[in-house]
Amino acid sequence: MSVVVLHASRCWLIDLARQVDPSWKLEGFDISDLQYPVKEYLPENVSLGILDIFGDIPEDLVGKFDIVHIRAFVLVVKCGNPGPLIENLNKLLKPGGYLQWDEWDGATIKVHTPTSRVDKGATEFIFSQWRIMVKDAPFNLDFTYQSHLADHLRKHQFDVLDSFRKPVRNDDRKAWTDDWMMALDEAGSNVLARHGARSLLGTAGQFQEMFDRALAETQKGVSIEVEMIGAVGRKY
Repeated sequence: MSVVVLHASRCWLIDLARQVDPSWKLEGFDISDLQYPVKEYLPENVSLGILDIFGDIPEDLVGKFDIVHIRAFVLVVKCGNPGPLIENLNKLLKPGGYLQWDEWDGATIKVHTPTSRVDKGATEFIFSQWRIMVKDAPFNLDFTYQSHLADHLRKHQFDVLDSFRKPVRNDDRKAWTDDWMMALDEAGSNVLARHGARSLLGTAGQFQEMFDRALAETQKGVSIEVEMIGAVGRKY
């Protein structure tokens, strides 16, 4: 059995290695290896490599895998069009192979506060501006496709076996909020570098002040709430 995982976190792949027969070959890919652990810390049946999944698929990977698992491409798929990505995922699979895609449903993003006594104004403001900014270059994000993930798989030669939606669990809020805040900080820096004070974020100083206020709110329990949607398909 050959399995490939495409997302920056190796947790799913390494957890899987503990549960399956050691004969299973588990491979993980990302566009960069900067976040990879050294190979000496990986299970023997796990290997990690570099792959641009939006580029040409190397011949040695075409039709190689029984299972492909992909997660968290919400900030990568451009213009709400996952078609080219799904086509390349299809190429990785053997006939009859399985694709599992777990994704954040960007259309469900909202800011949550544990109690009305905890202010969420700065976090709300930053995310309201972020929702507007990411529609334009260089992001070109459209969050309408995630809710129709199963339909997109059907259009690209997959028989959909399962489709599901998972609400946010309270015990996950802190970790996911920290991740989203890091992504927002990086996105804000990119926008300011490109547009300067003309951006919706104002000047670098204004953005940093508002971001620090939002960060303080999250330390009091304010969280970024995003539902996860998933689909499992079998290649024709």
